[in-house]
Amino acid sequence: MTRLRWGERVYRALLALHPRSFRRAYGDDLLAAFSARYRDRHWSRARLWTFHLNDLLRSAFREHVSVVFSRSRDGNAVQRGGAATLGVHMGTMKQDIRYALRSFRRNPGFAAIVILTLGLAIGMNTAIFSVVDGVLLTP
Repeated sequence: MTRLRWGERVYRALLALHPRSFRRAYGDDLLAAFSARYRDRHWSRARLWTFHLNDLLRSAFREHVSVVFSRSRDGNAVQRGGAATLGVHMGTMKQDIRYALRSFRRNPGFAAIVILTLGLAIGMNTAIFSVVDGVLLTP
């Protein structure tokens, strides 16, 4: 086996987003396809990562959701978990995510401010709750 470049190592690490059974079945093929495109100079790095990250995240999400539904011993589909209308919720969530990404693409300055604000708010909440826990809750 040839030595992996840093991009290929990052891609292999990102494959961990998929369930183990999926990685066993398709991980080597996905890494080989990425490596071929990574070493091909016709793909720009930004285009390559955009394409493969989008593909990885979508397929990982789809594979994890498919774990909610499994097959029983007699071959019938059995739902594990509670959402009876999972398909409807997934479609709505997809639309919401697409709308948010389109909005952020139109206004990148606003997107940066939103991300910065969320980061600061989460950091401040963590700091405050750490102090409250240390001082008030844990004597």
